[in-house]
Amino acid sequence: MSTLQTSNEFRRQSGFTMSFDDRVDTTADKDAFVTLKDHKPNFANKPTCRLINPTKSEIGKVSKKILDRINSAIMEKRNFHQWKNTTAVINWFKSIENKQILSFICFDIEEFYPSISQDLLNRALDFASDYDSITSDERNIIIHAKNSILIHNHLHWQKKGNTTFDVTMGSYDGAETCELVGNFLLSQFKNFNINVQL
Repeated sequence: MSTLQTSNEFRRQSGFTMSFDDRVDTTADKDAFVTLKDHKPNFANKPTCRLINPTKSEIGKVSKKILDRINSAIMEKRNFHQWKNTTAVINWFKSIENKQILSFICFDIEEFYPSISQDLLNRALDFASDYDSITSDERNIIIHAKNSILIHNHLHWQKKGNTTFDVTMGSYDGAETCELVGNFLLSQFKNFNINVQL
């Protein structure tokens, strides 16, 4: 079956009405690899690693543009605080007055990327639809971009379970997906009398 037939079959089954055949390249066959998390505590006795999957769906570029627009709309209408780098956190901390009378609670979302399920992403998109108009085609593009293929030595590997849904590190729209989910998580703290930032 050709790539064109495969994409047409997918669109027929998923209800896509838009055509990207002339605008999106075939997914490149690139080997996955791991990096060691040598900065983690107890690394010598319990080494952990991060899976990097360079086989990226080109539809992720389209999803990234859509998610950028959605996240900008949310940030424009809500006063959520999400930092994009360490420097932004340090600058924020330096600007706080009377630090000695404040208390901080620090919590870590372990394995943020892989913990994003399709259900959580759908709930985040439902939340985002209050701030931006998201079409069904755009929603399908965002979800479809999370269908990942894992390749090593030209062999395709399959995840445990029956789903190919995965928010992978290094994907075109992975960071924007995390930002959307982060906005949704921050919205869940609205009834608490604490200033939560991510």
